[in-house]
Amino acid sequence: MTSVNGVLYGTTANGGTHNHGTVFTITTSGTEKLLHSFGGGNDGGGPLAGLIAVSGALYGTTSSGGLDQHGTVFKITTSAVKSTVYSFTGTGGSKPYAKLTDVNGVLYGTTEHGGSANEGTVFSVPL
Repeated sequence: MTSVNGVLYGTTANGGTHNHGTVFTITTSGTEKLLHSFGGGNDGGGPLAGLIAVSGALYGTTSSGGLDQHGTVFKITTSAVKSTVYSFTGTGGSKPYAKLTDVNGVLYGTTEHGGSANEGTVFSVPL
């Protein structure tokens, strides 16, 4: 879970309208709201890692979907506007599982598969 202005944000790997996972918000008093239901395909699916907050937006990864079906890095605003920042290609990584890290406006993470030996990669995506 990630907190922004006292509100908690998280993901589910499954569920939602298309059963490809969700991004949700929940207050500390228990009021829950669905922000995004992943549709699979280009939208991505299966967000397994947590979200990070960077400059008022939330960033995360999906373990599947995207243009080449290898997963995505996505951005979602607290008002539920979602966009894909990066789609994995397989050679540049596949199936990101770990939470992202922001270093001076560049997101870093790891993938479980992909890369030259198909044993995973360390990747960076500038914001």
